[in-house]
Amino acid sequence: MAGEERVETDVREDVLAPPSPCARYKAVFDGYPGQVAILDEAGRIVEVNAGWERFSRENGLCGDCRFTGVDYLDVCHEASGPDAGDAARAAEGIREVLEGRRERFSLEYPCHSPTEKRWFLLVATALIVDGRIRGGIVSHLPITERKLAELALAQSEKRLNQAQRLARVGSFERSLEMGQGYWSDELFRMIGLPPSDRSPPFEMFLGAVHAEDRDRVARVVGRVRRQTEPEEFEFRIVAPDGSIRHLSASIALERDERGNPVSYHGAMVDVTRLKEVEASLVRLAATDELTGIHNRRRFLELLRAEMDRCERYGHHVSLLMLDIDNFKQINDTYGHAVGDEVLRHLAVIIGHGLRGSDVFGRIGGEEFAVILTETSPDMALAASRRLVAGVARAGVRTSAGALPLTVSAGLATAFSGKTRPDGQACACGMAPDALLRTADQALYRAKAEGKNRVVQFEAFADHAPGRSRPAAHGEGSGDSGALATDATDQGKDVT
Repeated sequence: MAGEERVETDVREDVLAPPSPCARYKAVFDGYPGQVAILDEAGRIVEVNAGWERFSRENGLCGDCRFTGVDYLDVCHEASGPDAGDAARAAEGIREVLEGRRERFSLEYPCHSPTEKRWFLLVATALIVDGRIRGGIVSHLPITERKLAELALAQSEKRLNQAQRLARVGSFERSLEMGQGYWSDELFRMIGLPPSDRSPPFEMFLGAVHAEDRDRVARVVGRVRRQTEPEEFEFRIVAPDGSIRHLSASIALERDERGNPVSYHGAMVDVTRLKEVEASLVRLAATDELTGIHNRRRFLELLRAEMDRCERYGHHVSLLMLDIDNFKQINDTYGHAVGDEVLRHLAVIIGHGLRGSDVFGRIGGEEFAVILTETSPDMALAASRRLVAGVARAGVRTSAGALPLTVSAGLATAFSGKTRPDGQACACGMAPDALLRTADQALYRAKAEGKNRVVQFEAFADHAPGRSRPAAHGEGSGDSGALATDATDQGKDVT
């Protein structure tokens, strides 16, 4: 029994005996999840762990897996194929660690087998004993799962960026607690900034917003932080090249389970092209297709606005109607294509003779009209004479040859109560069509009296359009309203 007890005690003591320091070191060394090698100062392998040996056997990298004394730097330099570049960088980095030129070197690299993709993280650190570098420790840690996740995320972000670029949509988010944010690549592109900082400050964004929209955008963002409903708004940004882009934004606040705001996120859509199309449609709706000047509808809108200004600020407003003389004869003789050339040419001649504040439009057929803004009757008459004379001097060159060209014109001026001498009621409150008819009647007078001339009438609210009172160059004045041909009138520039 005693012998049996001694045997049992001996076995127990043998099992429970603490391992030696070397055994503990070896257990830790072999238990490391990656492949580890200890190098001497020259880069030769002193010892490897079990993971290194196992990896070498499984991948056919050695025969008897004896590594002691092998120059690891030479092994790296002798590598060939697609991994040669990474191996050379690894050798240089390890050498710098062994020579004390850097404390630590790391490199992520692929090491794919015929059946699977694999990535490793190489880390080299100096082995310091008694304050001196006695060698180095090189480890290769498997990071395949992380790299595959990163690749999947990168592919997902790539698809998202491609979709956002095609849709011209950029996304963003910002943490209110941490102050950090994120912009998608497309948002950087829309703003016109390089994607160097994934967490750009809000001030950087505001700096790109058009100065006229900046305060409004800041107020909207501030308001979102205090409410639950998302905000939608449009604004302009100024790109680094000076171009202006229109963006439509939607922004919403995210709250935690206690209702506290934690972040806001949203999307921005580049609507510049849409705005350009809208502006183009507006221009088309307001422009005469043949001549490129205002059409009748737009001209009457501007006439109404100018007459409102007349009434509000006490200005004159003069309306000049022009009609091409003998235009039917041109069409009948040379065809409508040549007639269109004449209309376009006349629009250019008249347009060149106007001020920037004047408004020019085609009323219909061969009839044109001009709003002479803030112009007294005498100045309006002088300007009208100059325009009519300019047309007669220029003539017109067409595909059928040079043709003579003249116009007849009717001029009507509406006064405000502040500018009308006799203090009668302001005529600016009359409908634009009424002033148009008054000028049109003056135009018919010019036609009847011989064409190529201006007839002027003053338009007063207390005179119906059919009974417009003649002015100095109108009916019954002793002056037929014909274009003056003396040198004084011909050379006078009243605009």
